[in-house]
Amino acid sequence: MTTESQQAEPSAPKSGIVVPARKLHTKYIEPILYLADRMARSDKEVAASERHTVDALAAKAGQKGFRTKAWFRDLDDDTACQRLDIDAAKRGCLVVLTLVLKVDLKKRPEEHDYFHKLRVKLGADPIIVPVDLEEHRKLAHKYIG
Repeated sequence: MTTESQQAEPSAPKSGIVVPARKLHTKYIEPILYLADRMARSDKEVAASERHTVDALAAKAGQKGFRTKAWFRDLDDDTACQRLDIDAAKRGCLVVLTLVLKVDLKKRPEEHDYFHKLRVKLGADPIIVPVDLEEHRKLAHKYIG
């Protein structure tokens, strides 16, 4: 039997934010880092906040110095998107890319265009991310380590 106060309490609304059960495998993290680096450069000007964010994500994923790795040099946008062949990897990629977008205080249309182009290449649905920057960063860490 439930009390009146229990019946009156609404259930918590669903946020729509998908939290992974575990981090992605390295074979998915590598193309995500490649695309994050490209996202930071998409407007031809890398803000310090963008570079710091990508570098911090790479360090968290155990990929410090990733720009010097052979796998990084071997990738391009199409190949990186093709390697993200599971929904969790596509979602993780979009979480990371939106984080890179969010930390840039001078967003330009080129960055949004690049993001949209990648989302289409991935064949991914739109995602919902936390509004709060730190919560968004924590979500990205859950995907990549």
